[in-house]
Amino acid sequence: MRVPTGAVLAQDKQNEVSQKAAEELQAQVVADEESSYYVSTLNKRCEELQVQLMEMTNKNTRLSEENSCLPGQMCWMEEIQAENANVKGQLTRVAEEQNSAIQDMSCLQTQLEDAECKLEVMRETVERRQQLEKEYKETKLVLQRKEKEDEFLQYAQAEVNRKHKEAMQLF
Repeated sequence: MRVPTGAVLAQDKQNEVSQKAAEELQAQVVADEESSYYVSTLNKRCEELQVQLMEMTNKNTRLSEENSCLPGQMCWMEEIQAENANVKGQLTRVAEEQNSAIQDMSCLQTQLEDAECKLEVMRETVERRQQLEKEYKETKLVLQRKEKEDEFLQYAQAEVNRKHKEAMQLF
């Protein structure tokens, strides 16, 4: 059986059209799959961006709360700085007073050492005086004994002279 050529040509043409339609459908399916993947990717990205937006909003809220505290903290910091300046001034005055006290103490220490030296000289002088008084008393006692001895000797000499005179008169 023979198929007419026009029918074959028409069949070929219809096959071509069907083939093209199948290719277009295939391309559309591929495009739809790519679009679906792209849409899915965009949805994921959108969700990620929404999460980031939420995090940034929370962070912005927290930073706003922190920023609202800054004026009070600045005031407190200025008070602390003023107090620190006051304490530094007091510390400087105390350090100057301490240095003055150290100098006074050094001067007093020198005076004390001088007084101790003078006291030592006085102590030595007192000891020397006591020694001299002791020697004086001893010498005085020796002198008194010598005077008594001399008196006794003078008395004895006078007696001897008297007895000698008497004896001479007897002769």
